[in-house]
Amino acid sequence: ADKIIMYDQNHLVGRAHFCLLEGDKTDQADAQFNFVLAKSDGHIAANMGKACILFNKKDYKGALAHFKKALKENLVSPAAIRLGIGLCFYRLGNKAKAEMAFERALELDPKNTGSLVGLAILHLNSGDKEKLHKGVKLLSKAY
Repeated sequence: ADKIIMYDQNHLVGRAHFCLLEGDKTDQADAQFNFVLAKSDGHIAANMGKACILFNKKDYKGALAHFKKALKENLVSPAAIRLGIGLCFYRLGNKAKAEMAFERALELDPKNTGSLVGLAILHLNSGDKEKLHKGVKLLSKAY
């Protein structure tokens, strides 16, 4: 089957995601995402995969750029894109934008555990007593 649809973009992206799941084939996944993105810069799943690889390599600016490309292609995107954007902003030290991204993700999916935890961490680390209580409530909701 690989030979029949070897260069189909969705097939390559699917294979790349399986490579990521296996854990030791990140370079192979990266090459497949790059191949798809060279042909179709706005491919949402390829941008998400590339963003995840860059995030794990601690290239938060690069990851943010790919999450933003995915968002640009689908403004009513799943909460996962907003979560990724929030995590990048957090790692880049922009807590205000991280908070906005986590809140937007929760608007799209009120049960998004990653966004609940991200927002809770921001609140718990704020030093503000009221936000501390909000942070505890968010953690309780997440778990």
